[in-house]
Amino acid sequence: MSEHLDAGRGLDELVPLADVPATSTPPAAPDNVDQYPILDWHEVFSRARTEPQYLCKPLVEVGRVAALYSSAKVGKSLIVLEIAAGIATGRPVLGNPARPSTRVLYVDLENSEEDIRERLADMGYGPDDLGDLRYLSFPNLPALDSPKGGADLLAVSQRHAAHARRDRHGQPGGRRGGDLLRHVPCPVPARDDAPQGFGDHRSAP
Repeated sequence: MSEHLDAGRGLDELVPLADVPATSTPPAAPDNVDQYPILDWHEVFSRARTEPQYLCKPLVEVGRVAALYSSAKVGKSLIVLEIAAGIATGRPVLGNPARPSTRVLYVDLENSEEDIRERLADMGYGPDDLGDLRYLSFPNLPALDSPKGGADLLAVSQRHAAHARRDRHGQPGGRRGGDLLRHVPCPVPARDDAPQGFGDHRSAP
């Protein structure tokens, strides 16, 4: 409207939208709609229920994405690091018994190397214990809620054999854990022995 008036035209020259001829046609329906099957309710209700499997009960379930979210400075990084180190070493963690170690990819955009070393040492870990804790400290990854960031995260995960992913909480600007993973292509289905991934970054204001 403002551009119309700025050009020196009057209100009587406006054309009702109903009189404007269509300049585009709606897209044709895809030919491959069968690739989006609906649920078969008989199959769904007849399938035996499987008990969930956990790497760290009740927070880290195999084959699921989990988000740990709270206010800043309440210990999220500390508890996530404790869980990641416990899973990577097979040690008991948060009341869970010892189990075979599982490789962990930890993506950290928040904590310094000094903080990480001090925390792990306080937990009783040394460098010889942490071979399966693959730690990226402040990696120069593209934004994880972008197609490039999702593809790079998948590539890094595959490089370190980490097919499952977990995000700690949202990024600044209102993003949440689910948004951060929406551009990651579908990974290999998680298994009980599949490696686990963790992300650590600043909380939303």
